[in-house]
Parts: sequence; structure tokens; C-alpha cells
Amino acid sequence: MNMPTFTQADQKYRSAIEAAGRELSAAFDASRAVKPVNLGGVDLTNAVLLRLKSFWLTQEQIKHSLQKVYAAPAADFFVETVCFFSEGCT
Repeated sequence: MNMPTFTQADQKYRSAIEAAGRELSAAFDASRAVKPVNLGGVDLTNAVLLRLKSFWLTQEQIKHSLQKVYAAPAADFFVETVCFFSEGCT
């Protein structure tokens, strides 16, 4: 029986990490297609909150899997999220 190496076992996770950049570009393109931008509604707020929720849920899973006490700081992710949607509004 051929046992996997750590490199092989980690390949899918590395691919998922790398996918974030590609998916960000695709999401950026998709957000530019949202017209007109309604700053008086709740869609933009919901988009920000849902993205932050996804980050939080992922960090909770990482904390659990690695038996960590603290999650990665959300402040940088929040700033990136606001910048993402701000660019989409210009």
C-alpha cells in the first residue's frame, strides 16, 4: 500500500488557499456588474456581513481543528472587505 506524503496530503488545502486570489478577482468582476449601486438599501451591508460571517466560520473551524484559542485577526479582513466593496462602488 502506497502511503501519501505530507506534500500530497496537503495538496487540496494549498489549492483552496490559492483559489482565494482567483475567486477574489472573479468576485471583483461580478461586483462591477452590479448597477445601479443602491447605497440607500441593505444589499451592500448584507454583502459585507455575509463575507465577514464566512471568515468567522472558517476561523472557528481552523481554531477547532488546530485546537487554537484565538482566531486570526478579523480587522485586516474587515478592511479588505470594505475596500473591496468600496472599489465596487466607484
